[in-house]
Amino acid sequence: MGKRQRVVVRWAAPKELATLTTFIAAISLLEAVLVSSFWLRGITDLVLLLLPPFGVVITLTFSWAYLTEQTAVISQKVKVKEKRVRRSFFGLSNLPSILPSGRMLGKITFRSAIIVIVAFLIPFGAIYILTSQWIVQSFASLKPLGEIEVIWKYVLLQDVSALIAGVSILLIGHRRL
Repeated sequence: MGKRQRVVVRWAAPKELATLTTFIAAISLLEAVLVSSFWLRGITDLVLLLLPPFGVVITLTFSWAYLTEQTAVISQKVKVKEKRVRRSFFGLSNLPSILPSGRMLGKITFRSAIIVIVAFLIPFGAIYILTSQWIVQSFASLKPLGEIEVIWKYVLLQDVSALIAGVSILLIGHRRL
């Protein structure tokens, strides 16, 4: 494998901004499904229904952006387009900038999005299963988990899952450096 070069992700560019908006919409839709399922279970406090998902969306979005920036590297063998930056007001010379093809950056952002969503859903599902009644009835040692009120189970699911996902993404991104 040849040398690898880091790619600068420009979040204000139209394609990256559209990708960011799509990711936020997807995570918000996932959170809306989770909120509605707990609303049907009897949680009526709107503050508790809306604040944790807001924090989860922010956490997962920043985690995704971090992972995308950490994994956005190209090998020297891959053909890239060179684009020259215009002269600045101070008359600095033109600086070359390496831009990946849109297809490659799209793959990187999509792969990062899948990793972040899976990193959130695995702990969410595990905690949900561990606190469900049929598991608690099967294992006597999990009795305290089954006695958690629905509202605290909801907060535990949202916050702990987002925390585990964020830490996992930090470890994955750090390892890629």
